[in-house]
Amino acid sequence: MGKKRRRRRRRRRRTIGKQMFMVSKYEKVTSALLALNLFIGFMDGIMLVMWISGLKAQAIEAVPVLILEPKGRGANAEGYERDPEEPGLEEVEEISEPRIEETFLAVTDTVTNTAASLVALNTGATSSSHGSGLGDSRGAGPGGDGDLDVVPRQERWRISLSANSVDSFERQLAYFKIDLAAFGGGITTLDSTFHPISPANVTHLEDGTQEKRTWFYPQNAIETQWTAELLNKAGIPTSGRTYIHLYSPESEQKLLVAEDARMRAANKRIDEVKRTYFEVRASGGQYEFVVTNQEYRPAPNYNK
Repeated sequence: MGKKRRRRRRRRRRTIGKQMFMVSKYEKVTSALLALNLFIGFMDGIMLVMWISGLKAQAIEAVPVLILEPKGRGANAEGYERDPEEPGLEEVEEISEPRIEETFLAVTDTVTNTAASLVALNTGATSSSHGSGLGDSRGAGPGGDGDLDVVPRQERWRISLSANSVDSFERQLAYFKIDLAAFGGGITTLDSTFHPISPANVTHLEDGTQEKRTWFYPQNAIETQWTAELLNKAGIPTSGRTYIHLYSPESEQKLLVAEDARMRAANKRIDEVKRTYFEVRASGGQYEFVVTNQEYRPAPNYNK
């Protein structure tokens, strides 16, 4: 009996041991589902990488900054208001100081009449008739908002087109859309050439005042020499003539943005800037204007 009991115990232990290492149907299904999920996740990851690699990056261009300098009243009539109405005759007459007897008469009138006479006395404008407008209170200068005493760009800017060859010089001119021109020397026309520089791309202006673009002289002897070479390449006579560079509005804005950044870093206003020096630097196959120095003057006193 003891032997049989021991044999039954051994068989039971072996059965329990086999059952412990057996894989159930539940475990088989669970393992299959887990493997399937891992495979699907792996394939999704590969497809995601393929989709991202096929995307093209779209560069968002910054909104261009348009910097406007303060200007004067332009051709508007001198007066003492900012009136959009047409000015009356009193605004287009010459402004003059009232005579002493007129001043005494005006003071007497203020005592007996209305206070409106004081307004007329303080205007400094004579009047012989009444119109619908009051003139323009801004100071003299090119038309626009503001009346700050600003040094004009042609007097304020010094631009050096740094280059090591005439070909590099020409590439800079083409990049910034700077045209070349010559005048004088016994020739009555202003002759200019644009890019690509060739005799086919030449214009002649009988009246040089029709050219409204901002222009500058070459800053040094090598710029003058290369400007003459390119003008000759375009078939424009250069002997005894004066050369200038005509700047496009786009290039002017680039100069203004660079100047404004330097000015703000120095905590200065535009009417305090006396001179700004620029040079051209290459950056990744492109060019940019860089401010190398800026000179200042005392802030104008507008309370005088």
